[in-house]
Amino acid sequence: MGAIGDSTTAHRGYAVKVMTPAGVVNPDGTQFLQNIVRIAAGGTGTNGFSLAVAADGTVYSWGRNGNGQLGNNSTTNATRPVVVPNFKLLPGYPATGLTATLSPPGALGTVLLTASPSDPDGAGTISNIKLYVNGGIVSDGPSPTHSYVPTTAGTYHAFAIVTDNTGIQAQSPPVNFSVSAPQVSLAVQVAPVLAPGHVILKATPTDADGPGNLSVVKFYVNGGPVPVGQATAPNWEFAYLPPQPGAFSATAKVIDHFGFEGTSGSVPFSVYAPQIPLAVTAIVHEDPGYVTLTASPTDADGPANLSHVIFYSSGTMVNISSSPPWTVEMPSLANGNYSVSARAYDRFGFVADSPPLAFTIHNQGGGPDDDGDGITNADETTAGTSPTDSDSDNDGIPDGIDTSPLSPDFVTQTATGLSVWAPLP
Repeated sequence: MGAIGDSTTAHRGYAVKVMTPAGVVNPDGTQFLQNIVRIAAGGTGTNGFSLAVAADGTVYSWGRNGNGQLGNNSTTNATRPVVVPNFKLLPGYPATGLTATLSPPGALGTVLLTASPSDPDGAGTISNIKLYVNGGIVSDGPSPTHSYVPTTAGTYHAFAIVTDNTGIQAQSPPVNFSVSAPQVSLAVQVAPVLAPGHVILKATPTDADGPGNLSVVKFYVNGGPVPVGQATAPNWEFAYLPPQPGAFSATAKVIDHFGFEGTSGSVPFSVYAPQIPLAVTAIVHEDPGYVTLTASPTDADGPANLSHVIFYSSGTMVNISSSPPWTVEMPSLANGNYSVSARAYDRFGFVADSPPLAFTIHNQGGGPDDDGDGITNADETTAGTSPTDSDSDNDGIPDGIDTSPLSPDFVTQTATGLSVWAPLP
């Protein structure tokens, strides 16, 4: 009978695609009816025929036509659809598409849903657009767009339904989109060469929704509830100044524009105070009477982290050295005993104090005094005493206070058979 519309009169026990009118080829090269929104069948027995309405209002008919029921101005049967001439079912059927854009510029932290409605009846005939996410309405009105804010990371399902001014509706194909939580890793650099005196906390955040969706990285130390600092742009780093030497641990938390978070693993690090193991050495120059003081500071955080050394004499600052070999001079020293020390500072502001170092200055006559008896080597050579023996005549009286340093002054005392040497009064 041809009422099936597949260009045959065969009986079918299954569904087949209905062909286009003779000679009509679709843009995709096929010859089957497309965009059909309604179908109907009519007649009985030898008068059976079929009807279809396309989205643009075009009416197709095929099958028996003995009574002109196909409406094509003939009584010829049609085994494939013919267009009913001079007749178009109005209103036409609206249609719509839908897109979902994650975190677009100007609306970071949202998913922009955009419907694209159309209606063959002309512009301005779409009266309502409903946008759905996961089965719930998120927008209901004339606007084709909506900025949706996801509440959790995951996969979402969206579609749109448009209604024209005659009440006819059309639904878009579904659109699936996913939003992801960001991730972050953390590296720690203690007192790097370019930033001595600081601990550089450097994060590496990532976001599957795009790097533009990253908002802020917050840095935490020792599990504290309050961040020690934050970064809002690459290079995503913060220079931390530890309050005291010791062992620390750091974490980073990244937050994206959706408000979703990711936390790094804990990274341990340590900072150290400087040390002065043999803090100060003193070279005594007794003519004209000055002392060279040299410190030997060390720092486990690296030598570049040493800042300066302050030298003290009996608690009073002598001078400051700001670079190796960490040396200062104490000029114009009078005779006497001295006690010096040093304090080393690193660029964290941590300090270390040396133990005191004592020495004595003898300036009698000027020049070196190797044996420390208060007489210079030159004067002892002139006088005939030994410049390397503080008691040239071995009488127990130092040459510096012995009235006759080349002649022993003593008496013999006997006590219980023991002879001892004693200086004369």
